[in-house]
Amino acid sequence: MRSVLVEGGGDSNQMSTKGIYYFLLYNVVMFKDALEKSYFHARPFNGKDLTAQDLINHKLFPKYQVTVGDRKIYLSDKFKIANNEVPRLIAYIKDYKGRYLVSSFFQSKSQGLYRLLRAYKYRVDEEGNEQPKWNDKGYSEWSIMLPLELQYFISTQIKTTLKIEDKISGIEVFYGTAMESATDKTYTELIVEEPLKIIGKMYSSKKEELLPPEDIYIEQSDKPNFKNLTLTWQFEAAIYGKTTARVFKSVNSKYSYLFLTDSDKRTWVGGIDNDSEVTVLGIRKRWVDLGSFGTPAYEYQYDSMGDGKYKVDQTFGYGNRDLIYEDTYVDMYKNYLSNISLIQEFNSIYAR
Repeated sequence: MRSVLVEGGGDSNQMSTKGIYYFLLYNVVMFKDALEKSYFHARPFNGKDLTAQDLINHKLFPKYQVTVGDRKIYLSDKFKIANNEVPRLIAYIKDYKGRYLVSSFFQSKSQGLYRLLRAYKYRVDEEGNEQPKWNDKGYSEWSIMLPLELQYFISTQIKTTLKIEDKISGIEVFYGTAMESATDKTYTELIVEEPLKIIGKMYSSKKEELLPPEDIYIEQSDKPNFKNLTLTWQFEAAIYGKTTARVFKSVNSKYSYLFLTDSDKRTWVGGIDNDSEVTVLGIRKRWVDLGSFGTPAYEYQYDSMGDGKYKVDQTFGYGNRDLIYEDTYVDMYKNYLSNISLIQEFNSIYAR
């Protein structure tokens, strides 16, 4: 077994948060312990209860270990389903009774980061099979973002990506770890609904609206300290290609800002992390609301409202329609992100 302690120091590839250990697991006893003590908070997808044996059959057994704070997490290899390009993986997360809750993680296409599959909505197709309609984001997409330690580990340490050729089987594995939105209580019991908010101006008075980019600012104490680069890595994202991640502590050390830059040198803020407890879901108990500052470089063109009956321009007029990906995502860098002063400051140092 190989173990590495990642601590702060002069090397920007070292995490500043202490006590983070991760291991490549070659010890069968450890595999067996996580599998035998695994359990699910899930509904039968397509009427089928997912089991540990199903995960073994798909080679999605626990293979890697990362400990974030006091929370031990085992991870499988990544996997993709049929022709879908989204990377996913299975997590076995140790609770305080010594058991392991099984959950699914996936990479968001718009943000490029890994999230928890908190819950889902589904429909029934013409052949009688359940099909996912959408993944439930809970209180906010920021509330289901994995901690940065996990983001780094998944992106840099898990090299193998498996493929489940049969689409129905793949869907049953991925969604078989979660509840349908209306019946999920684990998330609401563990995650605090009220977000942490950054001091400054990032939040519109209207929920479905973006602040003008020139108006966005953060007070000095909460600002990212661009001289305190604590971690950097590169990863592949489905719609961005090779992407560089850089993490900076805030001036007051309360928060960790994740700045992402794609191969076209477009920069956006992938998330803001904090030091609250990591729950048995693999996400933090508290989450930071990014408001308009969290606009990704590619945003959905439209948001379906009224259960899909009509569409709303999700770019609020800032979308650059000369750059559209798959008729779904529109560039937000040219007309919006590039005009935010903190992104301009970042670019002057790192993305020239």
